[in-house]
Amino acid sequence: MIKQNDILAVAGLFVIVLLVWLFGHHQAPVSNEQTVVTPTPMAVAHYACDKGKFIDAAFYEGSTTTPVQPGQPPVPTGTADVALDGAATTTLHQTLSADGARYANADESFVFWNKGNEALIMRNNSMDLTYTNCVTPKG
Repeated sequence: MIKQNDILAVAGLFVIVLLVWLFGHHQAPVSNEQTVVTPTPMAVAHYACDKGKFIDAAFYEGSTTTPVQPGQPPVPTGTADVALDGAATTTLHQTLSADGARYANADESFVFWNKGNEALIMRNNSMDLTYTNCVTPKG
């Protein structure tokens, strides 16, 4: 026969389980918005070119490089956001360069090259003559 104490014990256990479940599943509302962290450029430059043309570039440091095999050049990992005449920005990845810094898209059909306070644009392995004598004041 079921005793009153057994019924109270089962009811009490049920209440405890219910409370644990309610408080364990109570969470702050989930937002569909995600926080976007925008990296800070290590440098920005405005290059004034002939005929009123200009190039704006923001340079970002890459991750640490992979260990280099003896006799092999280091693999650059930086990026540059480049905008021509205020148009949309293109993100280019740093590539190997014998001199200066060179940034290119995946198929290297668009290349931004800078050295010191000078820059140039190459398209399909030819210098883009729209952007000539591009310089930024030395800082």
